[in-house]
Amino acid sequence: ENTSFLLDDVDFDKENFERAYDSPYTLDYYINVRLQAMSADLADFGSDTDTAQWTNIGTNNDGRIIADTENAYESTADQTISNSARALVLGIENPDKSVGKAVATAADLKAVLADPTTDKVLLTSDLTLPAGEQITVPDGATTKTINLNGKTLTAADGEAPIAIAEGKTLVVEGGKIEATANIAQVEKSTLVLNDVQANTTAGSAIEIGTDGVVEINGSTIEGKYYGIVYAGDTATSAENSVVNIKDSTISGILPQSGMTVNATNSTFKGKDDYAIGFNHDRPAKEVNLNGCEIVSSRIGLFKSDDSELIMRNCNISITDQKAGCGAVGVCIRSGDV
Repeated sequence: ENTSFLLDDVDFDKENFERAYDSPYTLDYYINVRLQAMSADLADFGSDTDTAQWTNIGTNNDGRIIADTENAYESTADQTISNSARALVLGIENPDKSVGKAVATAADLKAVLADPTTDKVLLTSDLTLPAGEQITVPDGATTKTINLNGKTLTAADGEAPIAIAEGKTLVVEGGKIEATANIAQVEKSTLVLNDVQANTTAGSAIEIGTDGVVEINGSTIEGKYYGIVYAGDTATSAENSVVNIKDSTISGILPQSGMTVNATNSTFKGKDDYAIGFNHDRPAKEVNLNGCEIVSSRIGLFKSDDSELIMRNCNISITDQKAGCGAVGVCIRSGDV
């Protein structure tokens, strides 16, 4: 709260630069901030010997100052910082909640998500959730962000690792999610996946219900059967739900029961029957595909309902004919447009 800005402004002295460089030229500047921290809350504040509460203590700093061991907190390349530096900064209380905190255990993750002063969490290790526990956005918060930081989040049992309460938004980015049945159930809530690899071994990856919103960007979503399916078995079980997909790969999708799907520059890969499957008993609302690839071993796109389907600049390919079945690129009702 009390530290002033490191820089008030940066001035470009055009005259001096033109003496040394011929235009056009590109100018960049970087700031390398080095941080040291001390705690005024320690009972032994000032002790030269008791360092148990510190990590990465420097032997030449009287046990009181965090040392720059092997340049752990130095910038490792232009425009990037090391994982150690990121974890250190994210571990500091952040009143404006714009950065968050680093966590290393499932218990820490649960505690930080429940902390109203923190909106963003960064994993520093792979995590397996204990049996019966799921990631949620707690009461008192609207949006939480989990940066997987290249790590893997796993559920210990057959439950989905993610369960989002009504009216909440959970953003997950930059890593892997592994589960048995599915990774998330989204109803009257929002799930955003940015640069995530999600995999399930015994079910479809994401179930979406009424008024659910799923945003998928630069991700790979792979279920044993489908990447995204509607929740339930009625004609309205996913009513007013929306799935927006961009630059991603999905292992099949069932756009049914009132669902709207918008996909751009993405690939749908059928694993069993078809890559995209409609149903006349549970019609979708609309499906818009732009620059998408549809790949299947049997049927690329199966449309048997009155849903509005628009495809622009898309490719459909059938890789292998499934035993005992004919291979079809597009199966559509007579009279449909």
